[in-house]
Formats: sequence, C-alpha cells, structure tokens
Amino acid sequence: MIISTKLTQQDYIRISFFLQFRKLTVLFVMCAILIWLVVYLVMNLQSADGKLFNLIPISIGLSVIPLMTYLSAKRNFKAVSRIGETIEYHVKKDGITLQGESFSTDYKWIQLYKVTTNASFICIWQTPQVANFIPRRAVSADQMTELKRILDKNLVANKL
Repeated sequence: MIISTKLTQQDYIRISFFLQFRKLTVLFVMCAILIWLVVYLVMNLQSADGKLFNLIPISIGLSVIPLMTYLSAKRNFKAVSRIGETIEYHVKKDGITLQGESFSTDYKWIQLYKVTTNASFICIWQTPQVANFIPRRAVSADQMTELKRILDKNLVANKL
C-alpha cells in the first residue's frame, strides 16, 4: 500500500500547535496565566479606579506562546523546503518506507513507538517526541483499515 501526501503550510502550523500544546509544562503555564487573569478580573471588576490597564501584561503573557508557535512554524515551513515535499509512505508487511524528493527512510515495525490519529492527522511516532504526520485527507477508509490490520498483525501500538 502506498500513501502519497504533501504537507501544506496550514498543516505544518496545525502540527506545530499539536506538538507544542501536548507538553504539560506549556499547558501548566497557559492554565496558570488564565487562572491569574480570571482571579484578577473577579477581584477588580467592582472597582472602577483604572486598574484594568494591568490586564495588558497578563494578556501579553497569554498570547506569547501561541503567537511564537505560529510565527516559528510559518518561518520554518518557508525556510526548510523538505517540510513541504511530496512524501510517499510505502506500507509493507515488514515495515514502512518514507520516500521523499530528497530522502528515503526505512523503519521496521518493531522500531516504531506507536501510531495514533486525531481529527486531522495520522501520527507515526518513532519516539515519544518524534513523529511523521500524514494528513487524514490523504488516506482512504480502505487504506486506514489495511494500515490498522498491518499494525495489529505486527504488534505496533496504535489507536486508529
């Protein structure tokens, strides 16, 4: 089975947000800033003495991580041409081969950490931090069923 795909800039931005916001430290910081904002608003809404200008640093703190994630993803997509290459995923009984325009990589099924899926992507994880992403739009229902069958047969952890 061959799955051919090409990531768009919007795909890469989505992937960057997915990877950034799955880290517990980022979620903790964002939640802490959000709680700080809510507490500040509750304590200062009754007073009309102009203290609301103090919301500016809190608002900036809340928007820095998403803004930096977006800008760095956009910059990286333009700077690294390999991100937007057409990639063919050759799924075989003994492993998977990734064939790009400028690279080729082989993985045996035992080398993969796991395979997961979300609303937009199929994620092929080599380690808990490194993955290849296949847009769901590039995979038919039959291919998804076949991929799940092969993964199950080769005992690869998957949530397809």
